[in-house]
Amino acid sequence: MILEENEYTIQALIDRLNKRFSKASNKKFNHSDISQYCIRGYIPYKYGGEIISISEQHGIKIITLNENKAK
Repeated sequence: MILEENEYTIQALIDRLNKRFSKASNKKFNHSDISQYCIRGYIPYKYGGEIISISEQHGIKIITLNENKAK
């Protein structure tokens, strides 16, 4: 399965966030964080603010990040 530049699996998104940002608590991003962002529909502004859309391909959840034009 080949993903587009703005598409991530859950683990790939966790890795991306951990490489680019650090949380105020100094803890690493985890599955719970990604779950909350998916429910919310966007990543918090201090971590990029992208809009999230979710799809499933071959039984794998794919998270697509799109620029938030309202920023």
